[in-house]
This record gives sequence, C-alpha cells and structure tokens, in this order.
Amino acid sequence: MAKAKKLTLKKIEQHNKDLDKRVPHTFEDGETLKYNPVFKLSTVEELINEYVNDIPQIQDLGIEIDYTYEQSYLMFLAIKYFTELGNDISEDIKEKIQQCNALIGSDYFYQMMEDMFDQDELMKIQDMFQRKVQAAEQMQRVQEQINQKMEKLDLKNREVIEKAFEQVKVKAETTAEKKLEKLDDELGAEIVQ
Repeated sequence: MAKAKKLTLKKIEQHNKDLDKRVPHTFEDGETLKYNPVFKLSTVEELINEYVNDIPQIQDLGIEIDYTYEQSYLMFLAIKYFTELGNDISEDIKEKIQQCNALIGSDYFYQMMEDMFDQDELMKIQDMFQRKVQAAEQMQRVQEQINQKMEKLDLKNREVIEKAFEQVKVKAETTAEKKLEKLDDELGAEIVQ
C-alpha cells in the first residue's frame, strides 16, 4: 500500500495547472495541434452548458438535428474547449454550425476522436452529459407532479371559491330582495297616504 500523503491546497493548484497544459499532437499529414490530454471537469461542465444553450438555437434556425449530429456537435465542442482550435471557433451560432460541419467533414475530426483524445476523457463528457440529461428528466417529472397537484388544489379551491361565491350571491340576492321589499313597503305606504 502506498504511503499516505497529505493533500494540500498547493497540490490542488498545481494539479489544476497541470490540467491546463496542452501538448502537441501530430496528424498523419504532419500537421500539429496542441490539446489537453486530460479534461477538467469544470471545463466539461462549461462545454455541456454551451451545448444545452446551442441546440435550441440551432433548432430555431430550422435545422433538424438527429442523434448522430447531436453527438458530433458535442465532440465539436470538445475540440473547442480542449484544443487550440477553440480560439478560432465563433460565438455566432450560424458561423459555429458552419465551422462544426466543416470540421466534421474533415479527416482531422475522426483522427482527433480516435487518435488524439483519450477515450476515457471523451467518456467524461458523455457521462456528465448523461447525468445532466437524467437530472433534467427527473426535474421534469417532479415539475409534472407539482403541476398535477396544483391542478387538483386549483380544482378543490375552485369548488371552495364557487361555493363561497354562491353563498355570497345568495346573501346578496336575499339582501337585495329584503331591500326591495322594504322599498316596496315604503313606496306602498307612501301611495296609500
């Protein structure tokens, strides 16, 4: 068993610095690209948040997205966040789609996914994405249950309110009838005199 070592803030800071270091990868044609061999979880979370923000915008542009494109777009964002190509990727959604399509259509994309990035690191993205999807689905189920309960309460409250309204209406009608009778009596008494 390894000797126990005390974890310090200094060690954590150094570890984070190490995660930010990029190393060069050489492609089959001799081109090179610097990338992060290890993905920071906080950066993976940023990537997923951008994905969640971008997909509805892409759909709003009338672009149909299938599962394959969703996965490719997720990997495109991995390239954005974990390589120096990220400096060149636009924030404008239309331009970003064009850049994504160009990259997906190139041999470099598949070489990055297969040869450059460690598969365990890519799985970090998939795992966190799945956890976020499951959490969102669970939140949606809870929201639906809350809405159903609120609807039931609303119906019960509606019945109570309608009943109270009916009572007020009956009292108002009774009071109005009494006032009319009194007025009729007063008018009748005046006519008689």
